Amino acid sequence: MSQQITINVALMSGASVAAITIERNASVATLKQEIAREARIPASEQRLVLEGELLSDPSALLSTFLEEVGAREEVDCLLVRIDRFVDEIKEDWKRLRKAPPALKDDPEVVKELIEKTRGEAFKFSGEALRSNLEVILAAMRLNASLLRYANSELQYDRNFLKEALTLLRNQGRHSQAALRIVWPPRQAELNDDREIVCLAVSVHGNALRHASARLTEDREVVELAMQNAPSSFTHSGQILRTDEEFCRFAVRSSPANLGLCCPEVRGDRQLVLELIRGGCWSSIGICSDELKKDEEVILAAVAQSDRALDSLPVDLRNKKPLIKTIAHINPEAMAYIGPELVTDGKFLLELLAIDQRCYRSFPIQSLVLLPVATEAVSQNIENARFAPGHVIRQLPEKLRKAIKENPDLSPLPRFRARGMAGRGGVGAGTYDPQTSPYSASAQKLENMERDDLLRLLRKDMSRFKEIPMKLQKDKAFVKALIEPSLDPVAKRGLNRLSVGAMVARYVEKSLAAQKDGDEDKEEEENEKSSRKRV
Repeated sequence: MSQQITINVALMSGASVAAITIERNASVATLKQEIAREARIPASEQRLVLEGELLSDPSALLSTFLEEVGAREEVDCLLVRIDRFVDEIKEDWKRLRKAPPALKDDPEVVKELIEKTRGEAFKFSGEALRSNLEVILAAMRLNASLLRYANSELQYDRNFLKEALTLLRNQGRHSQAALRIVWPPRQAELNDDREIVCLAVSVHGNALRHASARLTEDREVVELAMQNAPSSFTHSGQILRTDEEFCRFAVRSSPANLGLCCPEVRGDRQLVLELIRGGCWSSIGICSDELKKDEEVILAAVAQSDRALDSLPVDLRNKKPLIKTIAHINPEAMAYIGPELVTDGKFLLELLAIDQRCYRSFPIQSLVLLPVATEAVSQNIENARFAPGHVIRQLPEKLRKAIKENPDLSPLPRFRARGMAGRGGVGAGTYDPQTSPYSASAQKLENMERDDLLRLLRKDMSRFKEIPMKLQKDKAFVKALIEPSLDPVAKRGLNRLSVGAMVARYVEKSLAAQKDGDEDKEEEENEKSSRKRV
């Protein structure tokens, strides 16, 4: 076997660079010098791949890489110019995907590419580098979300968790997505590692949920978690929740924590009043039952928001003296009066005597009472905006005339009616007995058989708006209604449309066509009648 061998050096593009005849026992550095002399490419810019292996050690002998070659006198070698390769990857980092595996596992090459591509090149790095802590951290410094491309086995490595969590903590709010990848660790004992858990909760407080029971009782760990996420008090231990001093600290961090505190804190009248007057009116819903009945606490909460009345028990919302006091403070809270008072016309008139604006917040069951509407409109004509249309028509003639004369209130038929939000009321919207789902015609359509209703609507599509809302939003029903009138191509596209799109595209279109047909028919009749006169 000859002691010399010819190495044909070529670029990734396939272009030949040089044919170097060299001793088999020569070093890698000698080969690079020969290539530099022949091709004028500096040795520092050369990366050589021989028989699928990267020649990374300059002092290594070529013979160690040529054992499988045997007696062959020629062998191919791939040359990658680092500067040009990096420039190409910088333009399109996805080119690294087609690079030889040996280059993908070269730490120096990949780290340089990571710096040039803002970390994106790490996505196509070799398997060996996906477990390389130095390379992974270099990528995470530029983009923490690249952590998901690292080897999942690293979650068993305490050193990796420590370095990664430290890096995520320094990156602040941009690291929450990466935290979900690295935490919780695969090994349960790391959940009981105080240093690791402190780093995790300093990145995001809710990581406390994965800590061991021992650490959830550690006051310093929980306080550190609450600095980033006050809601992490939810994951604290039972002993801390019964600690009155710590509970007060938790409530001042976030008033929403009041519901998790011990009874002594939830029943602290001064603390609850301080929270409510500070703007957290919802504290009345999570304080003790005794404070929910305290009139001063109730009035302080209702003064902040009308919805505070909705947080009280039903028996309190049915108390007339309390509701009258609240009407002086916040008339809008009348939307949440108790069910026993909703239809009590005499009491509703007493509320209007306190403040006529109460009518604007009454539930729909109160708005439809004619004496109440008459009194409200008599006090202020603007209240007519909130009365249902059929009630307006029953008002005394003097009031109806005044409403018609007011340009801002005419025409009459439809007026906005505020419902009883959250308490089973009709809800905000417009009400008119001709189109309401509670009208006689709508009830008649609701009682019809499905097939009969479909036949009726196909003859007269204008009645589509009279059917119950649950049928108008039923995709199968609307599809069955319009499908017979469509061609095969349009039928295939129906499944991709929402109910709203079906109605807009076909039902409204058929209504417009029906309207045009009615107009044409009317013109023909007018023309016939004019001919008869002639």
